[in-house]
Amino acid sequence: MSIDTSERTRNIGIMKAVGSLADAIYQYFTIEYLIMVLVGCSIGTLFGIILCFVSTGVMNYMGFPVSMSPLNLQMVLLIFALFVGFSFILSLRLVGRVARVKPAEALTQVSDLTTTQKSTLRLPFLLGKILTARIALRTLSRRWFTTARSITCLDVIIVLMIIIVIGGIVAEETMFSYIQRAVGTNVVLVAKTEIAERYEQLLDRFLQIGHLELMDYLNENFAVPSSVIAGIQGIQGVLKVDPRLILEGTVKEVQLISPDYDNPGQYIVVGDARQCNATVMGIQAETLVNNWLVLGQVIQNNDTDSVLLGDTLAANFFEDPFVQSFKLFDYEFNTVGVCLDSLDNGMVVYMAYEKLSSIVHYSGYNIILIQVEPSNRSETLEKISDALSGSGLVVVDSGQSLNRQLSYVSQIWSMLLSLSLLSFVSAVTSLVRSLMLSVSSQQRDLGIMRALGANPGTILRTVLFQTFILVSAGALFGFPVGLAIILLFLIPEPVVSQNAVVAMVLLISGLITALCLTSLYSARKAAKTPVMFLMA
Repeated sequence: MSIDTSERTRNIGIMKAVGSLADAIYQYFTIEYLIMVLVGCSIGTLFGIILCFVSTGVMNYMGFPVSMSPLNLQMVLLIFALFVGFSFILSLRLVGRVARVKPAEALTQVSDLTTTQKSTLRLPFLLGKILTARIALRTLSRRWFTTARSITCLDVIIVLMIIIVIGGIVAEETMFSYIQRAVGTNVVLVAKTEIAERYEQLLDRFLQIGHLELMDYLNENFAVPSSVIAGIQGIQGVLKVDPRLILEGTVKEVQLISPDYDNPGQYIVVGDARQCNATVMGIQAETLVNNWLVLGQVIQNNDTDSVLLGDTLAANFFEDPFVQSFKLFDYEFNTVGVCLDSLDNGMVVYMAYEKLSSIVHYSGYNIILIQVEPSNRSETLEKISDALSGSGLVVVDSGQSLNRQLSYVSQIWSMLLSLSLLSFVSAVTSLVRSLMLSVSSQQRDLGIMRALGANPGTILRTVLFQTFILVSAGALFGFPVGLAIILLFLIPEPVVSQNAVVAMVLLISGLITALCLTSLYSARKAAKTPVMFLMA
């Protein structure tokens, strides 16, 4: 709106020259901006609502169960009102400046609302010797308000683009890392056939929820002999041996009732009396092959009354898992951490092996997770199979389940990134529009250059250099700010791979190149337009 107003400076001067009152001009532009704000915000709100429903429908059509709560009209109206109010208040500042402009200033061929400053820029030695650079930089410094406004606009849009594009790539790779840390890389499991199949089913519940039959995990036939564990630990190529006790149990939420100190005589109730079935795993902290993303802390062997909850269990069955307790096997436990885990779709409880063993009166293990060196993986697996000979135990590679989970998440993120492409296109369109308006606002200046004998090549190079300076200045601020927002605030423990770095470089360089070339359209048009039309 500001650049559009600057382009109409001459029209404003004519209106004031023929006797239009400042109040009339003020009312005219106020109504015009109000219509622009209302129409723009209405279209944006409607488009956002439609895109929300369409994306949800597409996700469900592709087989991803995505639920959507009913549309909150009050929240929609509140956001709409905030955007309208904020935009309209900013536009009133432009209206006030429009109403105060003098006819003589408005009708001046080389003047608009923001180009009345004398250039005070001192150029570097080399640039000062280049005519194109001198003209471009002096024009930018003389139009300092327009230049600052354009750079600010570019900063904001580039920050949003970095968050959308680079943030999406980093989020996808970070989610892959979360899954790999939860399942474990280069991990195989050793157990009886029934236990091994059940563990794979629990891992795959991340992909497909289904009913699993009850199993007697404490059956003596499922026990892993201690001699087998000792034999595996002595195999070269084995990095870690993580023996565990896996069970099923019913988690019962315990309500927390505490006095309300703000209202004496009343109490605050946190939680309900919900209960659910969950997988229970007895682990030893020093032998873990998993490295979950944990909110809080991981349990220690000497902390027998604390547990680590899976993310789904903590989110769906507790109001505040860190202040509430729960009962399991008629014992009460406190939560010290919540982990992002795909096992049993996050419906899992981890506790110290010694505690679980004493509760169920079972002194052995029924599953072993083994982390092997990737360099000699095949040879190590053969040695493990030889060590299990005659024991009835099987070796199952959990990497297959890991690959299925990564493939599933990759499909979801591909869909999300394709949807974010719409926002990317919208941001690029705004950038192009802003730059083209900036070039168009210099139409009279370009006409003066033509009248003084400047050839079309000089005009093209001048505009190209100006655009390069504007976009580079915007990227110089927008890129680090957008990256900082992603890495420090939006994504916990982010993973930035080589692909993300390459995408960042390509995005910035491609953006600068594309915008510079786009700006040549307006410059080429000005170079071919007769001088009398440019000065009109």
